[in-house]
Amino acid sequence: MKRSAFSLYFVLHYLPGLLLAGLLLHACGSARTVWADPLPELSARRFEKELVLMTAEYDKEVTQRQAESNPYLSERLILKSADPNLDPDEYGAVDAIQDRNGTYILQFESPGEARAAAHALSRKDSTIYVEPDGYLFACGFSTVLDEALWGSSANVIGADQYAQSLAGSTGTVEVAVLDTGISFTSPKLVGKLDTARAKSFVTDDNGLLNVDQSQDSSTETKARHGTHVAGVIAQCTESLPNIRILPVRVLNNKGSGNVYQVAEGIRYAADQGAAVINMSLSGKLPIGGATIREAIDYAVSRGTIVVGVSGNNGTDVSAYTPGNIEECVVVGAVNGNDSSYPRWSGSNYGSTVDIVAPGVNVYGTVWENLSDGYNSLTGTSMASPHAAAAAAMIKLAHGSYGPAEIEHVLQQSVIDLGESGKDKYYGHGMIDLNLLLGNEAAAQIVVERISDLPSGITLDDKAAVESAREAYDALTSDQKPYVTNLSVLTTAEEKIRKLEADIAAAQTVMERISDLPSEITLADKAAVESVRAAYDALTGDQKALVTNLSVLTGAEAKIKQQAEQNSEYKNSKPAANVTYRVPLKKKQKTKVLKVTGLADGDYVVKWTSSARKKVKVTGRADGTCVIKAGSRTGNASVTALTASGKKVVFKLRVQNGKVKTKKLKTSKKTIRIGVGESIKLPVTRYPITSVQKITYTSKNKAAARVAGDGTVTGAAPGTARIVVRSGNAKLTFTVITG
Repeated sequence: MKRSAFSLYFVLHYLPGLLLAGLLLHACGSARTVWADPLPELSARRFEKELVLMTAEYDKEVTQRQAESNPYLSERLILKSADPNLDPDEYGAVDAIQDRNGTYILQFESPGEARAAAHALSRKDSTIYVEPDGYLFACGFSTVLDEALWGSSANVIGADQYAQSLAGSTGTVEVAVLDTGISFTSPKLVGKLDTARAKSFVTDDNGLLNVDQSQDSSTETKARHGTHVAGVIAQCTESLPNIRILPVRVLNNKGSGNVYQVAEGIRYAADQGAAVINMSLSGKLPIGGATIREAIDYAVSRGTIVVGVSGNNGTDVSAYTPGNIEECVVVGAVNGNDSSYPRWSGSNYGSTVDIVAPGVNVYGTVWENLSDGYNSLTGTSMASPHAAAAAAMIKLAHGSYGPAEIEHVLQQSVIDLGESGKDKYYGHGMIDLNLLLGNEAAAQIVVERISDLPSGITLDDKAAVESAREAYDALTSDQKPYVTNLSVLTTAEEKIRKLEADIAAAQTVMERISDLPSEITLADKAAVESVRAAYDALTGDQKALVTNLSVLTGAEAKIKQQAEQNSEYKNSKPAANVTYRVPLKKKQKTKVLKVTGLADGDYVVKWTSSARKKVKVTGRADGTCVIKAGSRTGNASVTALTASGKKVVFKLRVQNGKVKTKKLKTSKKTIRIGVGESIKLPVTRYPITSVQKITYTSKNKAAARVAGDGTVTGAAPGTARIVVRSGNAKLTFTVITG
């Protein structure tokens, strides 16, 4: 399997794992490295760098139409697997990388091979998901310049008035723009951009593309896209310098990028603390979307709201990502230059569309003809940043709001278009931030939040109750009187406090139950009785919250059983026949370890291994067992639990090399036998698991002969030396026959 060119650091770091004899040459003649099985698990930073190298080498230019007709055109798969030892060679990959979270990127030589591998991998139980690393495209294009002016579309959604209401607000909110890059020199964007943390995940033939379009020599039409999207956000928040834009480049100069590049961009923006992510990009991924969905879930879990387009195909959004992802705020486009706000015909529609915003002939900043300027663009790409800017201002106004709360406010702050209520063409309606300006409107959001609390409050509702309280506390003194259901909130808070007191008491007992040993013996009797007393002291409501009571009752039953049996086994003294740490070679099997000293009636009830990947045990009640070393080296132990309640522990060590004899031991070196009498020499190898044979040699066969199993037979009166060898170890017996 081929691998991308690695840095010297990486080669040296993983040098012990290299299969040096497997060095291959790429078709162009460059050296490629073959790695030992399993594939190295890369850190997030190393994985990102290797992905850049892979995409730079293998990616080729495709059109949106080509990508939609064949999702495997990248010849690359994204695999999430629970198998850490998956072999990419088995599926025909020519290049592969793996991170520490079970994600594999597999490169193939043709779309057909990628498709076949995807089908094969989808049938594996260890596969969580597998999908092509398909293409996503910018969703905006140039249109005839109307008489639109800077800020006209922002006025349509009431962004200017709402921004003015936030003047003097504290804190900073950042909007990450995942796009083709942004011109850092655009006059309308200077001071708005977080250039220090700007990042690019996209390569071309010359390597990693610059996220700053003003440093980009390309004159590709789509290169204006990211600057225009950023310009829409800037227009909507122009009077708010504390709303900033983080440029994250995930699309090339032609406006296309791969799924995993976009997913990396989402995770990066979330990790940087961006409150909002805008994705004015879309791709037809009829068999995919899991990678983007997982990245969006990650961002939401970090408190980031993700805003994306429905797409520009004029069809149902269900096959287009991110428009088909419920966790994304999906935005469609309307004509904001027409007071009836008709839907733009190219805007995708469907059940996942949340809201709409102006997207026709939207005037804004562009980078084209190698200079900063202004132009009008049309598409859902222009609608999405209006929503992203609105989300950022809501976050600025309500710092405690998370993604769900911000989305709720967005959905409520709309002009209902089309059919009454939510519909597939307009979602909840077109954003109108003027609706947020009144006291009653602000209070109504809190009223609805409180109304959404369940009637039967449980601890699972604590976050929702706290969030409702924060929302109420954030209201001004003029707005709070409009909250007509405040008593519902205070009652819910009282219920939470009582439940917390009960659960705290119950939790203390549950923890004490959990701390009981997994294998109960009579030595644990006092501890078990103490836990029972603690449980009995709880109230009825608190007892009902103790979910592991069966563990306590099981321990009590075990104590009772062992107390009854103890008199039967009082003479049993089980012990390990070997007390030192016994070495085993990987995969070696042995039967030499056993439990001794079992009295009549006593027996082994359970055998366990501390690390099954190092050693496995199959034991019997009589104290004998078969132990097999696994594929991992290191220390482990095998424990035998007897019916008398005793634990016998065998210490083991799994090593790479075979086990050799270090010493031969005996209880006595002088043996006296009669003529014709036979006796087996008392020889013990150390360690007991040595695989080296023991040989016996008589130096005076006339006096005594010795068999291969160590049995000595007296032949005639006299003295013979018997030499015993195993590996480099030697032991000498003196045998006197007479």
